[in-house]
Amino acid sequence: MDIRSFMLTTGQELVAELIDFTDAETYVIKNPLIAHMMRGPDGAPQLGFAPWSMIHQDGVKINIPYHAVLAAPIAIEKQVADSYIQNTTGLVLPPSTSGQILMG
Repeated sequence: MDIRSFMLTTGQELVAELIDFTDAETYVIKNPLIAHMMRGPDGAPQLGFAPWSMIHQDGVKINIPYHAVLAAPIAIEKQVADSYIQNTTGLVLPPSTSGQILMG
């Protein structure tokens, strides 16, 4: 799953799965969410997501013209990618256990 951040000319920042960009005119994405800041339970700012389009069903491929994107889509941090996966699939990924050996 190639999850990227897109800054659109409208000022919206999308987080979406990038499907294809080989065409010279469009990015093909699916499950786009708008990234925005919101207040957490403790009042601290945190990243939130909202559906970008209410008329598209989940999993539908959407074409975004190159001219509608301000900068090339960038790969996002693992924490944001995990949150995106949770919001689009319902799967909660465990925190990274890098460097630990788990024995049973």
